[in-house]
Amino acid sequence: MIIKLNGIRLYGHHGATPLEQKVGAWYETDIAIRAKVEDTALLHDNLDGTINYADVLDSVLQQFNIPSCLLEHLAHRIAQAILQQFSKAQEVTVVLRKLNPPMPCNIRSAAVELTVKRQV
Repeated sequence: MIIKLNGIRLYGHHGATPLEQKVGAWYETDIAIRAKVEDTALLHDNLDGTINYADVLDSVLQQFNIPSCLLEHLAHRIAQAILQQFSKAQEVTVVLRKLNPPMPCNIRSAAVELTVKRQV
């Protein structure tokens, strides 16, 4: 099963330049977690058999609040944190977009997409 959180909008202080880090910008992220969901969730409506997406959001927020120069680094930290916190997670895809990046033209977003699989 794939558990998704789409369109998480956050304001953060990430960027390659000191000005970007000081001023901050809006970001949007999508999280997709391939997970082993148990019958207790599917058949018996029990949260213990799946991954609580509110807890996933907490994990994303913890990582997002640590400034990074690169989107790549932040996306990797988010994916690793989810894999470490949730044993049912087998694979995590993070799409991270910086909205309206400081460029000499109008760009809606700059983005990275990263998929990390649990090491067996």
